[in-house]
Amino acid sequence: MKDLSPINRIDRETAGLVLFSMNKKNRGRYQELFMNEKVKKTYEAVAHYDPVHRL
Repeated sequence: MKDLSPINRIDRETAGLVLFSMNKKNRGRYQELFMNEKVKKTYEAVAHYDPVHRL
């Protein structure tokens, strides 16, 4: 696990979500994709819906 390293920054909208890499050889390439905004982030949530308690 010594090669485990985060490759994307944690921003306010995604606090708590981190993408990690274990491959030193390709880590920099992924970091560049995030820094240059070449990666589109999409977040999905799964939640239980109870129509009886809807607002």
